[in-house]
Amino acid sequence: MKNIAMYCSHPILVAGLRNLVEQIPGFVFSAAWPKEDSVTDEACRTGSPDVFVVDVTPAVTLSALHCLKESAPGVAIVLWLDSIAIEYAIQALQMGIQGIVLKTAPLESHLECLRQVAAGHIWIQNEISNKLLSTKQTNLTRRERQLMGLLAQGLKNKQIAWQLQISEGTVKVYLSHLFRKVGVSDRFELALLALRNMVPEQGEALGNDSVGGNGSSYLISNVISIAAGASGPGVSARQVNGNRNVKTLPLPYSLSA
Repeated sequence: MKNIAMYCSHPILVAGLRNLVEQIPGFVFSAAWPKEDSVTDEACRTGSPDVFVVDVTPAVTLSALHCLKESAPGVAIVLWLDSIAIEYAIQALQMGIQGIVLKTAPLESHLECLRQVAAGHIWIQNEISNKLLSTKQTNLTRRERQLMGLLAQGLKNKQIAWQLQISEGTVKVYLSHLFRKVGVSDRFELALLALRNMVPEQGEALGNDSVGGNGSSYLISNVISIAAGASGPGVSARQVNGNRNVKTLPLPYSLSA
């Protein structure tokens, strides 16, 4: 029996998903939590579900998803949303999210998403996967990620140079190179790109002390996504039961070119 749980603050949406799950043989809807900060504690108390459906709200940041994955590593997570930024989708997939489906998708797509994710596959609605495949991937070095992270925190060139223990002139050279590499025209656009792709630190650090005194360091993901309409990496995908709205992507799934 596959156990489905949900994070959602809207009772009507919870009731709708519960009704949908009851239509799938071998599935049971076990719980729903309305508050993000109660999810981890309640999941530990009641037992981890097989699939956890997350109603994506502004509170569900990449950092929140990272914490959820860390606290429940064996649980498959499906993001349920109205729309999605391509950078958010890429970062979510890189941290191990296994399903992405729009709330406006047909009921058959929701059913297939739950079945496929419960079976261990990654399932992405076709509308989203097409955007992922048309996204240019730019690989950054560790130093470039560090520089972008510091820039996103509002530091000036002199402050960045001090943090990275390099000269101010070297910072200017790095920035000029990054502008061309990721296709932006100034440091403001670069900072925005960094903020959209910023994820919690995972094994690397900007230094012994966090910048800005906020008690935490952040890094830019190794892959920065830039919607460019270019052909992306080939992905092995198959149509599900003839449904043209969805694709199932077998594990493992990598967006790196």
